[in-house]
Amino acid sequence: MTPGRTGFRTGPMVKPLAGTDISWIVGLAVPAFLYWLTARRDTAVPDRMILTTEPGTRTGSPSPTP
Repeated sequence: MTPGRTGFRTGPMVKPLAGTDISWIVGLAVPAFLYWLTARRDTAVPDRMILTTEPGTRTGSPSPTP
């Protein structure tokens, strides 16, 4: 194959766009659309949160013993 000829690897919009490379637009738009599809789920806030009853207490790690 000679340089500059890509044959079946070029899409139908190459001639109307005069060979302009728009693959970066597709590379941004497709993942953005897929992210939007997956992220649009209902993100309801729960009625009650699990929190400590005393301010200043830590959960998840034991306190060190002196």
